[in-house]
Amino acid sequence: MLKKSILPAAALTLLGGCASIPKPISGDIPISVPGAAAGLSVGTTVRWGGTIVSVQPRPQDTCFEVLAKELSASARPLEKDESSGRFIACRSGFFDPEVFVKGRELTVVGRLERVEKRKIGEYEYPFPILAADSIYLWPERIERDLRGYPAPFFGPIWWDPYPLYPRGFRTHGGPPIKSTQGADSKQQ
Repeated sequence: MLKKSILPAAALTLLGGCASIPKPISGDIPISVPGAAAGLSVGTTVRWGGTIVSVQPRPQDTCFEVLAKELSASARPLEKDESSGRFIACRSGFFDPEVFVKGRELTVVGRLERVEKRKIGEYEYPFPILAADSIYLWPERIERDLRGYPAPFFGPIWWDPYPLYPRGFRTHGGPPIKSTQGADSKQQ
Protein backbone atom coordinates (compact mmCIF):
# COMPACT_ATOMS: atom_id res chain seq x y z
CA MET A 1 0.00 0.00 0.00
CA LEU A 2 2.79 2.41 0.87
CA LYS A 3 4.60 1.63 -2.40
CA LYS A 4 1.55 2.63 -4.44
CA SER A 5 1.41 6.09 -2.87
CA ILE A 6 5.17 6.70 -3.17
CA LEU A 7 5.37 6.01 -6.92
CA PRO A 8 3.10 8.87 -8.05
CA ALA A 9 4.85 11.29 -5.67
CA ALA A 10 8.27 10.25 -7.00
CA ALA A 11 7.09 10.64 -10.59
CA LEU A 12 5.77 14.16 -9.88
CA THR A 13 9.04 15.09 -8.20
CA LEU A 14 11.01 13.93 -11.24
CA LEU A 15 8.73 15.76 -13.64
CA GLY A 16 8.87 18.92 -11.54
CA GLY A 17 12.66 18.84 -11.69
CA CYS A 18 12.55 18.93 -15.50
CA ALA A 19 10.89 22.34 -15.54
CA SER A 20 12.87 24.01 -12.77
CA ILE A 21 14.10 27.58 -13.18
CA PRO A 22 17.87 28.13 -12.84
CA LYS A 23 18.79 29.72 -9.48
CA PRO A 24 20.12 33.06 -10.79
CA ILE A 25 16.73 33.87 -12.33
CA SER A 26 14.40 32.01 -9.95
CA GLY A 27 11.95 33.58 -7.54
CA ASP A 28 8.27 34.37 -7.24
CA ILE A 29 7.94 36.94 -10.03
CA PRO A 30 4.57 37.67 -11.67
CA ILE A 31 4.35 37.01 -15.40
CA SER A 32 4.48 40.09 -17.61
CA VAL A 33 5.71 41.02 -21.08
CA PRO A 34 7.70 44.04 -22.30
CA GLY A 35 4.83 45.11 -24.56
CA ALA A 36 2.78 45.81 -21.41
CA ALA A 37 5.54 47.82 -19.70
CA ALA A 38 3.50 51.03 -19.91
CA GLY A 39 1.10 49.52 -17.37
CA LEU A 40 3.88 48.61 -14.93
CA SER A 41 5.14 51.00 -12.29
CA VAL A 42 8.79 52.01 -12.00
CA GLY A 43 10.65 49.62 -9.70
CA THR A 44 8.52 46.59 -10.58
CA THR A 45 10.58 43.38 -10.69
CA VAL A 46 10.16 41.42 -13.91
CA ARG A 47 11.56 38.28 -15.53
CA TRP A 48 11.83 38.73 -19.27
CA GLY A 49 13.75 36.83 -21.89
CA GLY A 50 14.36 36.48 -25.57
CA THR A 51 17.13 36.59 -28.14
CA ILE A 52 19.97 39.09 -28.09
CA VAL A 53 19.75 41.79 -30.78
CA SER A 54 22.85 43.72 -29.69
CA VAL A 55 25.29 44.13 -26.80
CA GLN A 56 26.81 47.46 -25.84
CA PRO A 57 29.62 47.45 -23.25
CA ARG A 58 29.99 50.81 -21.53
CA PRO A 59 32.49 52.04 -18.89
CA GLN A 60 30.46 50.89 -15.86
CA ASP A 61 27.95 48.40 -17.27
CA THR A 62 26.83 46.41 -20.29
CA CYS A 63 23.45 46.91 -21.97
CA PHE A 64 21.62 44.21 -23.92
CA GLU A 65 18.92 44.91 -26.48
CA VAL A 66 16.66 41.86 -26.45
CA LEU A 67 13.87 40.73 -28.78
CA ALA A 68 11.42 39.47 -26.16
CA LYS A 69 9.87 36.02 -26.38
CA GLU A 70 7.35 34.18 -24.25
CA LEU A 71 9.08 32.14 -21.54
CA SER A 72 8.65 28.43 -20.89
CA ALA A 73 8.01 26.91 -17.45
CA SER A 74 11.80 26.85 -16.94
CA ALA A 75 12.01 30.58 -17.89
CA ARG A 76 13.79 29.80 -21.16
CA PRO A 77 12.58 31.76 -24.21
CA LEU A 78 10.35 29.69 -26.47
CA GLU A 79 11.39 29.00 -30.05
CA LYS A 80 8.61 30.88 -31.81
CA ASP A 81 8.52 33.40 -34.62
CA GLU A 82 6.57 35.73 -32.35
CA SER A 83 7.79 38.55 -30.17
CA SER A 84 6.27 40.37 -27.23
CA GLY A 85 8.30 43.50 -27.93
CA ARG A 86 11.85 44.60 -27.23
CA PHE A 87 13.58 45.72 -24.07
CA ILE A 88 16.99 46.87 -22.89
CA ALA A 89 18.61 45.37 -19.81
CA CYS A 90 21.73 46.92 -18.27
CA ARG A 91 23.91 45.11 -15.73
CA SER A 92 27.03 46.40 -14.00
CA GLY A 93 30.29 44.89 -15.20
CA PHE A 94 31.66 43.75 -18.51
CA PHE A 95 29.92 41.06 -20.55
CA ASP A 96 31.92 40.04 -23.61
CA PRO A 97 30.02 40.62 -26.90
CA GLU A 98 31.86 37.62 -28.37
CA VAL A 99 30.11 35.38 -25.82
CA PHE A 100 26.79 37.23 -25.67
CA VAL A 101 26.39 37.22 -29.45
CA LYS A 102 23.39 38.19 -31.53
CA GLY A 103 20.76 35.44 -31.59
CA ARG A 104 21.69 33.77 -28.27
CA GLU A 105 18.90 33.23 -25.75
CA LEU A 106 18.93 35.26 -22.57
CA THR A 107 16.67 35.60 -19.52
CA VAL A 108 16.86 38.65 -17.28
CA VAL A 109 15.50 39.42 -13.82
CA GLY A 110 15.49 43.11 -13.01
CA ARG A 111 13.61 46.23 -12.06
CA LEU A 112 11.85 48.50 -14.52
CA GLU A 113 13.62 51.89 -14.49
CA ARG A 114 11.84 53.74 -17.27
CA VAL A 115 10.46 53.54 -20.80
CA GLU A 116 12.65 55.33 -23.32
CA LYS A 117 11.90 56.02 -27.00
CA ARG A 118 14.63 54.93 -29.41
CA LYS A 119 14.64 54.33 -33.14
CA ILE A 120 14.54 50.98 -34.91
CA GLY A 121 15.29 52.06 -38.44
CA GLU A 122 13.03 55.08 -38.89
CA TYR A 123 10.42 53.86 -36.39
CA GLU A 124 10.41 55.36 -32.91
CA TYR A 125 9.97 52.47 -30.47
CA PRO A 126 9.26 52.61 -26.71
CA PHE A 127 11.98 50.49 -25.03
CA PRO A 128 11.45 49.42 -21.41
CA ILE A 129 14.83 49.86 -19.64
CA LEU A 130 15.67 47.35 -16.89
CA ALA A 131 18.29 47.53 -14.17
CA ALA A 132 19.22 43.83 -14.33
CA ASP A 133 19.88 41.95 -11.11
CA SER A 134 20.55 38.65 -12.92
CA ILE A 135 21.34 37.74 -16.50
CA TYR A 136 21.23 34.11 -17.58
CA LEU A 137 22.72 33.10 -20.93
CA TRP A 138 21.17 29.82 -22.01
CA PRO A 139 23.30 27.07 -23.58
CA GLU A 140 22.99 26.92 -27.33
CA ARG A 141 20.32 24.57 -28.59
CA ILE A 142 21.69 21.56 -30.43
CA GLU A 143 19.55 20.20 -33.21
CA ARG A 144 19.75 16.47 -33.65
CA ASP A 145 18.66 14.44 -36.64
CA LEU A 146 17.33 11.22 -35.19
CA ARG A 147 16.19 9.68 -38.45
CA GLY A 148 17.85 6.39 -39.18
CA TYR A 149 18.25 5.23 -35.62
CA PRO A 150 15.95 2.61 -34.10
CA ALA A 151 13.42 3.88 -31.61
CA PRO A 152 13.67 1.94 -28.34
CA PHE A 153 10.95 -0.67 -27.83
CA PHE A 154 9.03 0.40 -30.95
CA GLY A 155 11.22 -0.79 -33.80
CA PRO A 156 12.62 1.38 -36.55
CA ILE A 157 11.48 4.96 -37.00
CA TRP A 158 8.70 4.93 -39.60
CA TRP A 159 9.92 7.59 -42.04
CA ASP A 160 13.35 6.12 -42.71
CA PRO A 161 13.37 3.15 -45.10
CA TYR A 162 16.85 2.03 -43.96
CA PRO A 163 16.88 2.69 -40.22
CA LEU A 164 19.49 0.16 -39.16
CA TYR A 165 22.21 0.93 -41.70
CA PRO A 166 24.89 3.47 -40.81
CA ARG A 167 24.35 6.72 -42.72
CA GLY A 168 27.43 6.35 -44.95
CA PHE A 169 26.39 2.90 -46.20
CA ARG A 170 22.85 3.52 -47.40
CA THR A 171 21.88 3.33 -51.03
CA HIS A 172 18.85 5.62 -50.52
CA GLY A 173 16.73 3.38 -52.73
CA GLY A 174 18.52 4.24 -55.95
CA PRO A 175 18.97 1.74 -58.79
CA PRO A 176 21.41 -1.07 -58.11
CA ILE A 177 24.94 -0.45 -59.30
CA LYS A 178 25.88 -2.95 -62.02
CA SER A 179 29.39 -4.22 -62.23
CA THR A 180 30.91 -3.76 -65.68
CA GLN A 181 34.08 -5.66 -64.86
CA GLY A 182 32.83 -8.98 -66.25
CA ALA A 183 31.46 -7.41 -69.43
CA ASP A 184 34.72 -5.58 -70.14
CA SER A 185 36.83 -8.73 -69.79
CA LYS A 186 34.60 -10.67 -72.22
CA GLN A 187 34.83 -7.99 -74.90
CA GLN A 188 38.62 -8.04 -74.97
